[in-house]
Formats: sequence, C-alpha cells, structure tokens
Amino acid sequence: MGLTRRSGLNLLLCVLLVGCTSGDNRASIEEKDLAGAWVLETVGGSPPSTVNIKSWRINFSANQKWTYSGEMTGPFGGAQVSGSGTWTISAVVLEYTAGNNKGQSIVTIQNGTLTLSPDPVIMPDGKTPTVTKYRRANE
Repeated sequence: MGLTRRSGLNLLLCVLLVGCTSGDNRASIEEKDLAGAWVLETVGGSPPSTVNIKSWRINFSANQKWTYSGEMTGPFGGAQVSGSGTWTISAVVLEYTAGNNKGQSIVTIQNGTLTLSPDPVIMPDGKTPTVTKYRRANE
C-alpha cells in the first residue's frame, strides 16, 4: 500500500512538473525586434476597412516612445487620427501608454507579422479590445 501511494505521488509530481514547464513557449520579444514602423493588416482577423480604417501605422522608437497614426473611411471619412505614448517590453508583455490610457498587450512576431493582443488603440466599437496584425513597413 505504501509503495502504491508513493508511486501515485511521484506520478502526480511528474505531471505537475511537466505542466509547469510545458506552458507558453512564445519567443521573448526584445526591444530591437519591435523597433521600427509597422502597417496594419488585420483587425480581429478582418481587413481594416471593415472597421472604417483606410490606413494605420505604428512606430516603436528605440527611446521607448511610440506613435500611431491613420486615416478613417465611412462616416469618419478623411478624419486623421494620431497619438503617441511610451512602451516597454518584457518577454511577450508590452506595457504601454497611449495618450492618457495605459495597459498591457501580448506581443508575438512570427514570419514578419506583429500581433498585438489586444491592440493598444484600435477598438472597433470604441470600447471592445481586439487583436490586430501588422507587417513591417517598407521604408
């Protein structure tokens, strides 16, 4: 009976250790990976035009400042939107300010595509966080 209990305990510890070490395997993002200009590709998996965005660009500078700007379509056609803030990255967590707002976003960069979950600024209805994808701008 003692051997069975001990084997069960060893199995439980093994499962717990595997569970603890096999978690999120996303690659850490470094400042140099994020620095530069990025152009919006999708908002919630759809083209930006589906949420009245004609163009949108973000730029992460090496001094941990960032800017965002774009042009709207639809009922807001021609409206220019822009702003700035600060940023830091730790592993895959982007901590940012955007105007008076601040928050966190999970960042991945894979095959030249930057994913922000959620995007620091873009919210299709003005309040719902959404996942966005960007490609590096051709400069």
